[in-house]
Amino acid sequence: AVWALAPPGTQRTAALSPHFPAGHSLWAMAKARCQLAPWPSVEAAGLDRAPLDELAQDLRSVSSELGLPGYALAVAKAGRIAFADAHGAGGADHSADLDAQFGLSSMAEPLLTAALLTFYDEGRFELDDPVAAILGEAWSASNLRVAASDGVLRGKEGESPQEQVLCAEDAGFLYSTAMGAHVEVDLQGDCHCRRPCNGVSQMLSIAALPMMPDYVTLKSHTGKYLDLDKDGFVTASSDTPVAWLTRVRPGTKSETITPCSSQSSICSGSMSSLVAGDQLRLKHQASGLWIRVESDPSSEDYRSLVTSKDYAESSAFVLEKQTFKIAEFEAPLQEVTIRHVLTKTSGFECGLQGAKAVTAMDVVALELLERARAGEFSTLAQWAEAIAKSPLGFQPGARCGLKMNLDIVGRIVEVLGRAPLAAVLRERIFEPLGMSSTGIFTDDDSATRRPMQDSQADDVAPVPTSGYAPLMFGAIRGAGGFLGCLASTVCDFMKFAHMLLGKGQSDGVRVLASATVELMTEANDLGEVLGNPEAAVSAHSGRGVCLLGGLELDSAGCGIDDATHSPGSYGILGCASTVFRVDPVSGLVVVLMTKHLGAEGRLERLVLRHVGASVREGALR
Repeated sequence: AVWALAPPGTQRTAALSPHFPAGHSLWAMAKARCQLAPWPSVEAAGLDRAPLDELAQDLRSVSSELGLPGYALAVAKAGRIAFADAHGAGGADHSADLDAQFGLSSMAEPLLTAALLTFYDEGRFELDDPVAAILGEAWSASNLRVAASDGVLRGKEGESPQEQVLCAEDAGFLYSTAMGAHVEVDLQGDCHCRRPCNGVSQMLSIAALPMMPDYVTLKSHTGKYLDLDKDGFVTASSDTPVAWLTRVRPGTKSETITPCSSQSSICSGSMSSLVAGDQLRLKHQASGLWIRVESDPSSEDYRSLVTSKDYAESSAFVLEKQTFKIAEFEAPLQEVTIRHVLTKTSGFECGLQGAKAVTAMDVVALELLERARAGEFSTLAQWAEAIAKSPLGFQPGARCGLKMNLDIVGRIVEVLGRAPLAAVLRERIFEPLGMSSTGIFTDDDSATRRPMQDSQADDVAPVPTSGYAPLMFGAIRGAGGFLGCLASTVCDFMKFAHMLLGKGQSDGVRVLASATVELMTEANDLGEVLGNPEAAVSAHSGRGVCLLGGLELDSAGCGIDDATHSPGSYGILGCASTVFRVDPVSGLVVVLMTKHLGAEGRLERLVLRHVGASVREGALR
């Protein structure tokens, strides 16, 4: 086996001397809590200590910069702890150590997937069985409906002509026809063309200037208006409105639709000559410069917005308008299967990338969340029933969409286990693996049992104080919880990871069949799995997907060639900056737990870069 755990009964009292010296209280806790035999030293594990010491220093620096409530990190190799570090800023109740509990966010996914697949091992279902066979007729295709539109008007036939007209402070998008991507604004205010999605970073508040029908202002999700910097780059940097002249290509939609007037009931207070579907070019009024899209030589998938004096060099954009309305529905073309919910292709997405709606499905999600906040759902069964009555965002098997799928998996686990989700998880995963500090915690728990909270908690949507808190609250707050919060510790999650590397067993205890773990870690080419080429998830920067999160396919493709990015390594980056990475080739497991929205990519890169650099050449097994 790739993973060589010590046999049952092995004495686990070896001296400890990685980042913390032997006898240090934190390292003593690593030995007591993780119940894994430690290496005598970092070097004995085939790792260099310097990059790991540097990682600990960098994590403390980032923790101070971002105001993290605390973090805990553990690195294991060949089934033994090689390095641990923790830092707390949570006060007396939550001094971070290796026993600190954190909400799991997206890291709840592999736990729930494993719990469901224990029933698969028992022959209780097949992956292509309809969800309705377990959850009832409410989930059958005959009782479900699919949203036939996302609320975005693009000037297509069948759209309401008056709805297409741009009005005051409309939400919309600018699509670059040459680049095949939307204009987007990052958190620093830099403007690019990168992805074709209609997400929060692509959404602009587009306002026609009163009595100036050819001019608009463009306000980004950061609250800043699009302007030019001193170097001629387009940035979202102005606190006050900035005028942009729009030059519409002859023959496009605005020439065939009457502009709305100031008396219009649809868009009072504006005189707009722009409509959805217009192909337009933008000119900065103050400087007289036109926007054009220029390739970024440092990246294949980034295009920057720059300017030119010459209209002929400017770039064309298609104007899209967001109405937040689902205009029509259609019937599902097939049944929603268990494979669909495991691969997140069921169609039950209900969007919602944050506390603000970006799509029409987001409005559906916000309505559901308001009902949850009001305490309407006291059980997972009630919440699942509400999901079944909500429209699907796309046809089952058509593409990936996160959000609702884990709640559905959780409900299936409850029905198959004939017990509440918490009890089934405890019986099938937590107790067999000795994960005594992992479970579902609610606001009724004492302060010492509650998972560490996000330092940004006051700025995001609150979780209900009672009743069922859907996983969707985790998407807003990072709580990642059922019935409040599914939480764990870095040492407990390390035990789960060791079970995966042991092909379903750990210390002689088998949780999953070996073949089932292989199924979980296979590349999930959705086009092949679902028999639908249009559903294929293309690998981004050398990374694909599997049932345990992201899957490295090609280290050269991601531009990083180290032990944490070797083909076959897998793991999850949670929305609250939790990190879980397993590399079967090197035998490395990395688990980082913290609680902060918006820093997940930065922390993952930091941790994996240093851990990868610590692996000595020739010490991969």
